[in-house]
Amino acid sequence: MLGPLDLIVPPVVLLTAVATLPFTLISHLVTGNISDLTSWPKLRHAWFKHFWWWFGPGSKPLFAASVRPLLAQASGTVLDIGPASGIWMPEFGEAVKNNPGKIKKIYGIEPNTLFHPQLLSQAKANGLEGIYEPVAAYAQDLEGKGIEKGSVDTVITVHVLCSVGDHAETIVKELYEYLKPGGQWLVFEHVASRNAPIKVFQSMCRLGAEVRNLLIKFCRHQQHCLAYPTRRLCSRPQHGVHYQECWSVGHCCHWPGPKRWLL
Repeated sequence: MLGPLDLIVPPVVLLTAVATLPFTLISHLVTGNISDLTSWPKLRHAWFKHFWWWFGPGSKPLFAASVRPLLAQASGTVLDIGPASGIWMPEFGEAVKNNPGKIKKIYGIEPNTLFHPQLLSQAKANGLEGIYEPVAAYAQDLEGKGIEKGSVDTVITVHVLCSVGDHAETIVKELYEYLKPGGQWLVFEHVASRNAPIKVFQSMCRLGAEVRNLLIKFCRHQQHCLAYPTRRLCSRPQHGVHYQECWSVGHCCHWPGPKRWLL
């Protein structure tokens, strides 16, 4: 059964995106960055920064109950993929405070450098100075930034793989290369709604079942653990968290199902 809030979310997302475009254009004209308007990548990055300034913090309460326990499991060297402005930085700070030494380094892999000053500011405010480091790179560029393959303990993707379109397969394949055998990938992605109108809205995203299949397809090592909390986007919130393991037989990965449910 859909609640009023669930029905409001999709038009709010669209309206926010539409409304922030003219704001982005005007801000570029006022500040004199007119040349950026002729570059779609630069304009897109600026547009998303303005969109996320409103939507990121506003949407966080919808998912926080599921994402917080997920991030608390991070350990060792961490790749935080697509952090944008760093709305989950307080959760990382709390994890470091509660378990000193458990997290040694967090690389915030954010190709949009407009977010980097805010990431550094958030890191300092949450006691992560020297631990959290923004990296201007895509998944395929990480080795060139000094991050070695097979050196990472934890990969985190929160609402990332559902929004990268046809690049998802390449990103998943690349990121697995950086995980140590026995490393973990912590995932929070959208799953399909059973409501037909909302499914239309969701068609612009890659949903949870597709993401899961990609994670299975490219899993290579034994003991890569996948923590995968699910929430039905724009449907009745289900804040259950289930933990699943991916193990290998040759090059085939199997998905044995939930080990346990936390409801």
